[in-house]
Amino acid sequence: MKIVHDKAYGMRYEPDGYSQAVGGAIMKYAPVGRGYLDVGYYAELQKRLFDVFLYVSCDKRNFGTFSITLASIFLDAASFFDSLAQTFIRSHAEAGQKFKSEARIDNFRRKIDGKDFFNMDDYRILFEMEFLFSDKVLNLNPHGGDFYSQPTACFRDPARCFDVQPFIAWSSDKNPEWWRAFTRVKHDRIKHMDQATLGNTIEAYGAVLTVLSFYHTRFMKFHTRALDTYRLFTPRYWKLEGQATVMQPIFK
Repeated sequence: MKIVHDKAYGMRYEPDGYSQAVGGAIMKYAPVGRGYLDVGYYAELQKRLFDVFLYVSCDKRNFGTFSITLASIFLDAASFFDSLAQTFIRSHAEAGQKFKSEARIDNFRRKIDGKDFFNMDDYRILFEMEFLFSDKVLNLNPHGGDFYSQPTACFRDPARCFDVQPFIAWSSDKNPEWWRAFTRVKHDRIKHMDQATLGNTIEAYGAVLTVLSFYHTRFMKFHTRALDTYRLFTPRYWKLEGQATVMQPIFK
C-alpha cells in the first residue's frame, strides 16, 4: 500500500493539483485557488510602468520626473494599494484572525462589514503593529537601466541593490510622502501634476507588492504563476532558498 501525503503548497504547485511518486509515497499537491485577481492586476500595472522605462530610465536621477502618463499610473497604483489594503484587512478578520491593534481603530467592526472604509491612518496602526511594514525593504530590480535584471541578482551581488522602503515613514508615526502626494494629485491633478513623479510611483508600487506578499504569502513564495510579480521588486525581507527558473525565485 502506498502512503499518500497531502501538501497544501509545494515547489511544483499546479493550478489543477499535482501528484508525484517519491519512493514508496505519493506526494499530492492541492489545487491552487483561482481568485488571485489582485496578483493579475499588479502584473498589468507592472507592464505599464516598464513601458515608461523605455522612455525614462529607472534611475534615481530621474525620480523627480513627472508627466501625464505617470500621473495616470501613479493614481492607479496608489488607488489599488488602498483597495488591496481594505481587502486584506477584511479577509484577515473574516478568517477569525485578530489584529493586535484593532481596538484602536474607530468603527472597526463597521469597516470590516463594509459599511465604512479604512483609511491610511488605520493601515498604519494595523499593519505596523502586526507586520512592522516600516522595516520591510524591497530591491528595485531595474534600477540604473538594468532593464532585464534577474530578481535574484540583489542576493548574489549586493552592489546591484537599490533599496525601497515604501512604509519607512510609519516608524515615525507619519504617513508616507507618496501617499500624501497621491491625495493631492487625486483631488487636483492639474495643480499637483508635479507630485506624480517617477519616484512616488515606484514607492506606490512597492507598497502594493508589500501588501500582496503578506496577503498571499504562500502563493507568492512558491507558485510559478507568481513569476511576473518579481520583475520590478524582490522582497529583501524574505530569504532566497533557490530558483525554479532563471527568473523565478523561491523564498522561505
